[in-house]
Amino acid sequence: TTLNCRAKDYSFITDENTHEVVLRKSLSGLGFSFYISQLSSGADRGSVVRIKRLFPGQPAQESGLLREGDVILSVNKERVKDLSYQ
Repeated sequence: TTLNCRAKDYSFITDENTHEVVLRKSLSGLGFSFYISQLSSGADRGSVVRIKRLFPGQPAQESGLLREGDVILSVNKERVKDLSYQ
């Protein structure tokens, strides 16, 4: 699974604070949970997907590239801005 973080959907996203992360799914998944929060300040409106938790020993944590609170901009080249849990 590719988490591509190059989209400019939010004012706080820059080339310096984005990167592409490639994770290989293990039998138990990618190894993170996420949550969707609403933005309502300044130019940033809508929802944002953030990493809630990294699970020890799983691909997301073992990559060393992701942290809790990181924003996920796209998955497999599909934007996730303003998506819901449905």
